[in-house]
Amino acid sequence: MISYYDIRAARTAMRALQNKPLRRRKLDIHFSIPKDNPSEKDINQGTLVVFNLDPSVSNDDLRQIFGAYGEVKEIRETPHKRHHKFIEFYDVRAAEAALKALNRSDIAGKRIKLEPSRPGGARRK
Repeated sequence: MISYYDIRAARTAMRALQNKPLRRRKLDIHFSIPKDNPSEKDINQGTLVVFNLDPSVSNDDLRQIFGAYGEVKEIRETPHKRHHKFIEFYDVRAAEAALKALNRSDIAGKRIKLEPSRPGGARRK
C-alpha cells in the first residue's frame, strides 16, 4: 500500500506503472477504498465540509478563498442544504491548511464552520 498526499501524483504513478513487470510479475494497481473505521490521520481525504455558509457566496468565491491553500478539485452542493458545501482538494495537505486557517472565520458576514468530510458521511462520535 502506497499513500500519496496528492491524488494527481497517485494517478500518474498508477498510469506509469500499471502492468509493468517487477521481478517477473506484472504490477496490478488499484486505488484503495478508505477503511470502515479510519484512524484520525486517515480521515482527511482532502475534502472539507463548510457549514453556515451564506447563500450569496458563489462557488467562484469559494474557489478563490480556499484556492489560496492549494488547488481545489471540486466544489459540491448539498441538495436541500444551501448553507453547506463540500470543497475537495487534490492534496490532503491543502485541505488541512485550509481547515486550520479558515475554520470559524467570517465569509460574507457569517462565521463558517469547517470539518473534514467523513468517508461515507460518517460523523465524529
